[in-house]
Amino acid sequence: MMKTLLKIQEYPDIFSGRSKMSKCCIYFLILGRDIVYVGKSTNGGFDRIGAHLKYSDKEFDSYNTIPCPEDELALLETEYIIKFNPKYNKSLPSNSRYATASKIMSTFKLWTKQSFDNFTLKNAVPVYADKYYRISDFAVLGAK
Repeated sequence: MMKTLLKIQEYPDIFSGRSKMSKCCIYFLILGRDIVYVGKSTNGGFDRIGAHLKYSDKEFDSYNTIPCPEDELALLETEYIIKFNPKYNKSLPSNSRYATASKIMSTFKLWTKQSFDNFTLKNAVPVYADKYYRISDFAVLGAK
């Protein structure tokens, strides 16, 4: 099946027509008018998109990319996953802004699961997949 670039009017900040493949980029796999996967690449995206075509069961009919500085790849990928909630992204890449409950509990070395739940009821809400939180919501506690 041939994959083609598609201009998506609903997302003009991402899809403003055919993009140039820069060395580092965020890529979007699209099915119809839905973003179904967000990924990152350090060599223009062709290898990653090609791997999805050849080896994965992800269904998509088009793709597009946006350039991104290499040191911002993980965070920008995370932000787009949170924004579009693509069906094939099951977790967030490791980054400095978001973490799972277990990672936060480990970082702050403060809580049992019960005390974590009590704190989040008052101070934090999940931002993705009901399991990722903004680390900054826990800054008042200080890392130990």
